[in-house]
Amino acid sequence: MEELGIAEDELIDPAKARGYEFQETPEGTDVVSLEKRIGGFVVPSMNETLKDLRQETFRLYNGE
Repeated sequence: MEELGIAEDELIDPAKARGYEFQETPEGTDVVSLEKRIGGFVVPSMNETLKDLRQETFRLYNGE
């Protein structure tokens, strides 16, 4: 991490890392714990956003 200017003591221990997502509901907002995998956190809202962007890009590229 030296090449990025990050000291070892500035890193988060992956075993202790937690992630949360805020999901809107008709009653307000729910805070949901994210699933953690070896490669990182699974963030459903990000996956949905990436899917939408991919579809929009495909439509623009194909002139739809």
